[in-house]
Parts: sequence; C-alpha cells; structure tokens
Amino acid sequence: MVTQDAIIALTSEIVNNVNNGYKCVTVVLDLIKAFDTVSFPILVQRLEAIGIRVEGKKCWKCPECSASKKKVGGNTQTKIIRCNPDSQNITMSKKSVSNYQTPETKIKELTAVIALLISEFTTLKTKLDELTHSLSHCHERIDELVWGMSANESRLIKLEKRGQEILNLHASLANLQNELNIQAQHGLPNEIEIVRIPGVNNEKLEQILR
Repeated sequence: MVTQDAIIALTSEIVNNVNNGYKCVTVVLDLIKAFDTVSFPILVQRLEAIGIRVEGKKCWKCPECSASKKKVGGNTQTKIIRCNPDSQNITMSKKSVSNYQTPETKIKELTAVIALLISEFTTLKTKLDELTHSLSHCHERIDELVWGMSANESRLIKLEKRGQEILNLHASLANLQNELNIQAQHGLPNEIEIVRIPGVNNEKLEQILR
C-alpha cells in the first residue's frame, strides 16, 4: 500500500512532469491504479486540488502525438498548445494555417490590389489622353469647317448683291431705251427730207444747208 508521504511525493513528481508532458503523468497514474486502488482516490483528490482533472486522463495527449494524429470532423481550427505554460509556440492544423492571415499577408494582398488599381488607372489615363487628342483634332476640323461655311456664306451674300445690281442695271437700260424711243418720236416732225441734191462723201448736213 502506498503511504501518504509517497502519495505527496508522487503528486509533486506528477506536477513536475506536467511541465514536461502528459505522457509521464498517464503512466504513473495507471501504475498507481493498478497496484493500489485504495490510495488512488486520495491521489486523485490531491491532483484535482492543484487543478489537474484525472477523469479526463484518457483524453490527455502530448503535442507530438496530437500533431502526428490526423484530425477528423469539422473542428479543424483547434489550437494545440504545448505543456509548458511559458511557451508561446502554437501548433495549428494545416487547414487553419492556410486560412489564417498574418498582417504581412494582408499587407501583401492590399499592395497587390493597389498595384492592380494603379495599372488600371494608368491604362485609363492613356485611353483618356488618346481620346483628348482625338477630340482636339475634331475641334480643329470643326473650326476649319465653320470658317469655310462662313466664307461661303459671305460669297453667297456678295452674289445675291450682284444679282440685285444686275437687275437694277437691266431696269435702268430699259428706262433709257424707253426714253430714247420717246425722244425719237418727238423728233420726227423736225426731220427734213432733201431730194435731188447731189451729195458728197462725208459731207455734213450743215454744209449742205449752206
């Protein structure tokens, strides 16, 4: 039978072994339970008093065993922490590692997105520059067409004025012709007919009358 002092010493041994791994604790508890069933409940009480629950002993696993065993089911995000409370190392499952994003990863992704946006904005700026150049060329062509239309309009106005001037000239010629006809009619009674007087070439009427 294990004495009380042995149980205390064994409990201290177990507490020290907790920091080194659960495998030793499991072996010691199994030996005590196999050879001394009377002292085992006392040891269990002492262990529970220091915060170690023996009833879940079968589920105890060292980090090496947990890492080597393939996880099943949907609980793939469970963290496996080492026995040493001071240790900051955390072993993650493969799926959780792939889903976990560090700040560096997020910064890289954000940098890639920003680079893509800059590339798209550069392409857009190039297209806008080409469009601006095309619009400038169109404006120049439109200005040339407007100037040509203005010149043609001025020519049309001049032609219309000349047409009106031609009409006025025709009217003036008609009036002059009418006046000439009237004067000719008024001068008929003053005409003298000379008969049987020989004429000389280039002789004027005044010379004949003399």
